[in-house]
Amino acid sequence: MGKKILLADDSITIQKVIELTFADEKIDVVAVGDGEQAIARLVSEPFDIVLADIGMPVGAWDQVPRDCFVNVPELWRLPMPDAQSHKYTRGHVTVVGGATMTGAARLAADAARHAGAGLVTIAARGSGDIYRVGSPGVLVSDAPLLELLHDKRREVWVCGPGLGTDAAKQALPLLPSAILLDNFSLTDLRTAVKLAKGQTLLEASGGITLETIRAVAETGVDEISVGALTHSARSLDVSLELT
Repeated sequence: MGKKILLADDSITIQKVIELTFADEKIDVVAVGDGEQAIARLVSEPFDIVLADIGMPVGAWDQVPRDCFVNVPELWRLPMPDAQSHKYTRGHVTVVGGATMTGAARLAADAARHAGAGLVTIAARGSGDIYRVGSPGVLVSDAPLLELLHDKRREVWVCGPGLGTDAAKQALPLLPSAILLDNFSLTDLRTAVKLAKGQTLLEASGGITLETIRAVAETGVDEISVGALTHSARSLDVSLELT
């Protein structure tokens, strides 16, 4: 006597594939469309194997509030200015750059502007001429880093490779409660953690992959941003032929 399989899956295609797979094996496949139908069949007759799709049971969506919309720019909820608003109420972002590897600082500054920051400054630390040929909407300052740090209106700081260990020793104790460390080496991340002394939340970002995330975590940073989860996700080409 052949075996009996109970298949619970709402996809007609999957049902046909399973039925064809076992057609020559003297296995009887009974296909139903959902979990409730499967339970009813199990009560009335025995089966040797039950194949159940992992999905939502019938009626589940009726209990979930619907709040769906097409993601268009008109629905993006950026802070709206009012009569009392000015550039500092929208947030002042300061990006610490250096004379080398200027691309990361430029991209961070442009991203801050596009996100709605009221004011964006690149702290060039003596390399201002390199950055002044860039976007005219970004301010460039050659003022000493410590002088800029004393300006409490600078609420967000982005520190990239241009910061350097020596500057970090001066800056980290005075920086705000959270710092994004962009494209730091493992050695520099450990140095930043040591200098912060647990008083500042440190987030590591830039060039981190699923293969290197453990090593980054072991440096002691508080948070890790892994862009590879989205921009480097591999696509899967799936095709199905029925004969």
